[in-house]
Amino acid sequence: MVKKNEVRRLFETGAVKGYLPSDMAAMEIHINNMGNYTGAVFIDPIKKETGKPMPVLNLDALYESVKNSEDIIEAGVRSAGIVQDFLKNTYVPNIDFSRLPELMKDFDKISDRLYLSAVSPSYNNENTAMFEVQGMRFVPKLLLAQEGSDSMVAPLPRSAVKDMGLTEQEFFTKVSENTKNVLKPEIRNISDIFKDIQPDIASEAMDMSMLVVTSQNKIKGAASLILDDTVLSQVAARYNNANYFIIPSSISEVIAMPVNEFTPETAESIAMLTQMVEEVNDTQVAKDEILSYDVYHYDAQKHKLDKATDYCINKQLDEAHQALPRADEELNEQICETFIFSSGNMSDSGLHRASDKRLRD
Repeated sequence: MVKKNEVRRLFETGAVKGYLPSDMAAMEIHINNMGNYTGAVFIDPIKKETGKPMPVLNLDALYESVKNSEDIIEAGVRSAGIVQDFLKNTYVPNIDFSRLPELMKDFDKISDRLYLSAVSPSYNNENTAMFEVQGMRFVPKLLLAQEGSDSMVAPLPRSAVKDMGLTEQEFFTKVSENTKNVLKPEIRNISDIFKDIQPDIASEAMDMSMLVVTSQNKIKGAASLILDDTVLSQVAARYNNANYFIIPSSISEVIAMPVNEFTPETAESIAMLTQMVEEVNDTQVAKDEILSYDVYHYDAQKHKLDKATDYCINKQLDEAHQALPRADEELNEQICETFIFSSGNMSDSGLHRASDKRLRD
């Protein structure tokens, strides 16, 4: 088994070029922090000044594929094979990147292509604008080009928001409203998805009430649709406008579960769902694909998204608050009854004493 830093050095030193064909070996390799992963950027020295976008290979994902190599030589051979497939099959649109910095200063020119992309808690890029909502992280991105399910996007730097002359809140509101226009929401029953994958699976083996919310055009980070109330309302409509829980499946999709007798709005039910999310995140979801460890709740009547734990606490507080006036009224009634009873006794006692006095006189 080889170490991660050994594989990274293959790219930092250019040693991986020794395993590549001559045309690919001529490319420059630059290692960059891409926020939630380390990327290797491949640049053709002949075309580097044209402003054409450059493909970025996820070195963290590559390491997972080659880490079981016997030695660094085998890791180099396998890495080179991955690089070749990557460079041959990666979608690179014919656009001019040199104009991008200027474009990003004018909100009106790019507003129809801006959207919020969900990122993992591990995402870390100080130069990129980022917003945190309900414990989830979202990065504004610009859709540069798309062809079928292939797309190329660019995260927006922090400086761009200031250059646009907008406050962060103004920018966030505008971009979050446009997100559904870029991502094009898709709401499907989870049973239909499984049937596409495994046609022979029995329908009774699946929870027919669970819905998956994602993007039609398969753009990564589509879980950001959770921020749009029109999308959440469409899900509620599928449940006859009943409340529902939201499971953070990944940064690209969420799963809705209706509130019912099996998953009621109780602390026990929420704890069970939270434990399930934690186990799945820790065992089945890649670190850079994790959206959140929290379960969420949508109130269909109030059109309000909360962490499920917060909703449960607030619900209990509301019920306690509503009970207070009744308790006060009952207490007032008890005080009044006691006062009347006491007054009646005092009056009777006073009359008896007065009568006794007259009799003695």
